[in-house]
Amino acid sequence: YKRQVLGLSLKKVQAEISANNMTALAVSVALVALLILASFFIGNRLTEPIQKVITLSSSIAEGDFSERLSVTSKDEIGQLTHAINEMSIKLKKSIEELEQSEERYERLIEFADVGIVAAEKNQITQVNRKATEIYGYSKEDLLGQPPGILSTEEYSKIHEKMVDELFQFGKIQQTVFEEEGKRKDGSLVPIEVSYSLSKSENDESLNIIAIMRDITDRKKAEKEIKEARDFLENIINNSVDGIMITDPQGSIVRVNEALKKMIGYTQEEIIGRHTSELASKEKDHAQVSLDNIKQLFESGFLDNAEAVWKRKDGKSLPIEVNMALLKNSQGDVIAGVSSIRDITDRKQHQEDLEKAYDQLEERVKERTVEIQQSNEQLPWEINERKLVELELLKSKEIAESANKA
Repeated sequence: YKRQVLGLSLKKVQAEISANNMTALAVSVALVALLILASFFIGNRLTEPIQKVITLSSSIAEGDFSERLSVTSKDEIGQLTHAINEMSIKLKKSIEELEQSEERYERLIEFADVGIVAAEKNQITQVNRKATEIYGYSKEDLLGQPPGILSTEEYSKIHEKMVDELFQFGKIQQTVFEEEGKRKDGSLVPIEVSYSLSKSENDESLNIIAIMRDITDRKKAEKEIKEARDFLENIINNSVDGIMITDPQGSIVRVNEALKKMIGYTQEEIIGRHTSELASKEKDHAQVSLDNIKQLFESGFLDNAEAVWKRKDGKSLPIEVNMALLKNSQGDVIAGVSSIRDITDRKQHQEDLEKAYDQLEERVKERTVEIQQSNEQLPWEINERKLVELELLKSKEIAESANKA
């Protein structure tokens, strides 16, 4: 009986346990399923905004700033979404401004009044309109070419030294040069060029920006000025008259060979002296010099004025001076130019003439006295002559009467 009871009890317990286990398993499965389902919905709710933020960030990274995310919450995800939207707007504005700036920069380079050539890794990468005009190439001709095609062999060697200097010392001493560029047709064009050289990040290649200006007109003007200056120098140096140039204070800054020979000073001895040091200190001569200076500043010039200088050896030097004051556009005196002639021979001739005149005048006076004396004797001589003539006439009459008889 007991075994039966116990047997029945065990079976019931086992059945109940089994049923309970199945119920617990079903509940567990249901709970797990519910938990998984809840996790799925919660995960989607959390990860979907993040995925959208990631997608928007990828679009921004690729340069697409047109998309925006809607902000549906004020939590961290919402704040992040708002920040991404603001960043996209600001980035778009900055890039648009940068593109406009680059466009303006490109226009400035293209239409600059100087030629601009840029090169990287020994290849021309950029060239503007003015550079094509200077060198006679089209842009298509130059892009991709080595910059050496724009230089002669002589200047290419100079450029190589610049590159060596850059790689050796990290900089170049001189950046602006006057040189001759080589045009497409082989002709040479004088240019003033400024170089900006920099090494690449790996120090293996060179970046060059060259800014050049065609100085043909300037060189032509310089040549004309030089020819005019040489012509003037030739006139000054070969003039038989002395030429002297002074500063506004009257100090000598330039003299020619004729003047140096005239006064006996060397170039070193005369330059820097004041003109008054050359004037004779004798009273009469000094007064003449003062009168000349007064006239010079009143009229601005001297015309055939005479003066007396002292030579280095102390001898007097009579001179004739023609001088003019040079003024700038404001009317200020900037220099004085004098033409000086040695009139020693003229003065000697004048003295000789004066002596000859005095002698002639003395001779005329003597002759006048002689004539006056002759004139005083002339009436008596006339009377004497008349008496002789009468005596001769009487003698003739007597002779004729005797002959008749």
